[in-house]
Amino acid sequence: MAEDEALIGCALQMMLEDAGLRVTVAQDGMEALNAYARDPADLLITDIRMPRMTGWDLIYRLRTDFNPELPVIVVSGHAQHNPIMMDGARASTSILRKPVDARAFLSNVETALGLGKERVA
Repeated sequence: MAEDEALIGCALQMMLEDAGLRVTVAQDGMEALNAYARDPADLLITDIRMPRMTGWDLIYRLRTDFNPELPVIVVSGHAQHNPIMMDGARASTSILRKPVDARAFLSNVETALGLGKERVA
């Protein structure tokens, strides 16, 4: 997960860990890119406006350099439809606006990972 706002990152991390998922948190897109190179994730959750690398740039780099089918959930107060990232993508991309509803967030995570409701509550 790439999120530069510590409180939001902590809250999302706790929700995911409470659901039994392993989470790696990065403070910006560059840190997230480096973390993915060391330990690839099954899902990217990212903000858009971050220092050093935007969320859109992070999605592009991860899908281009590592995994074109990486599912993504964008959680941002500034997210707009980005046709370059969404149209023709081979993987799902969901956009949730901050403040994010916990149930909607977990439902999107469940869908992106292909998990049943018994896995993510």
